Amino acid sequence: MIIYSSYKSGQQTIYQKHVVRDDGSEAYRRSARFPFVHVVRDGFEYIVPYNDDMVPIKEAFDYLNYDMAERPVTSRTQAATAIRILYCYLDLANVDIHNIDADTLRGLIRFIRGVGTVQEQFKMETVRSANTVNTYLATYRTFFACRGIECDALFLRNVTQATMSTDKEG
Repeated sequence: MIIYSSYKSGQQTIYQKHVVRDDGSEAYRRSARFPFVHVVRDGFEYIVPYNDDMVPIKEAFDYLNYDMAERPVTSRTQAATAIRILYCYLDLANVDIHNIDADTLRGLIRFIRGVGTVQEQFKMETVRSANTVNTYLATYRTFFACRGIECDALFLRNVTQATMSTDKEG
């Protein structure tokens, strides 16, 4: 069984993936936090997203600070939050952003929402509404389009609609 969980450490949410054997013992645990920081330089507030090794994520940096440069910092921060969750999930699932298929996207949607299946369970501090999930998916579509990241599954509405329609709480 796979269990995704989250907890707060200061202001930062840390996500974990636990793989549990049939006997209940833990076979594997992985964490992801992918922080971002705000830096003001030359009168502009940059948002710098990092991976867990504190290496800036260029695609996300360019999107948040160049493609979205004319947007208010609050809008860019909301986009950074959505993108951070995307990168956390992809890290936990061990999937590169350029290799997202329909199954990965469905898993991402469940991860964002915090609602699991028989094989996956979620113990998240936040359970998000369907509206929030849709807002995040719209952010990902714009991010991917602006940065030239191909992901057919993200742009096929039937994948996202089918996953959301199985959610009874949203």
